[in-house]
Amino acid sequence: MSDVILTPAEQILVTELRALLSDDDATKNILNGKKQVYSDAKLLFFIKLGLSDVNSGSPKTAYTLDTFPKDDDDLIVQAAMVLIYMAEGVLQLRNQVDYSDAGLSVALFNKTGGYQNWAGFILQQYSAGKAQFKRGVWANTAGAGFVGIASGFHTDYGRW
Repeated sequence: MSDVILTPAEQILVTELRALLSDDDATKNILNGKKQVYSDAKLLFFIKLGLSDVNSGSPKTAYTLDTFPKDDDDLIVQAAMVLIYMAEGVLQLRNQVDYSDAGLSVALFNKTGGYQNWAGFILQQYSAGKAQFKRGVWANTAGAGFVGIASGFHTDYGRW
C-alpha cells in the first residue's frame, strides 16, 4: 500500500516495520477485511516519532532517516513499534465495550492489556538498545576520553 512517495531509507524502514507488525501479508488480516492495517504514511509518521525519541536523551543527536547508522536502524523500528502499540492500546481502550446480563459477561475490543504487554516488552529491549547506542555516540564524540583535574591555583590568582 503506497500512499506516499518514500525515499529509499524510508522505504527500508517502512518495510521492516510492516514485517515486524505482521502487516506485510494483507490476507492474514482477517478481521480487517484482508487489508493492510497501516498505510505507509502512518508507518512513516511513527518511524519519524521513533527517530525523534532516539535523538533525544544524552547525548542529543540530530540524525535524519538518511544519516542514521544503517547498522542500528532496528532501534528506530523498535521505537516505532512501542509507539504503535501504545496508540493501538489507547484505541482499544476507547472502543472497549463491556456487557453483562444475567450472569453473562462479554468484553468486546478488550485487547488493551495485550498491546500494553507487547509495548512494555519491546520498550525494555528498545531502552537497553538506546542506552547502548548513546554510549557509542558518546564514545565517538570529540574530546571523549580526555579528563582533567581541576585546581584552584589557576582561577584564584587575585586572592594571593
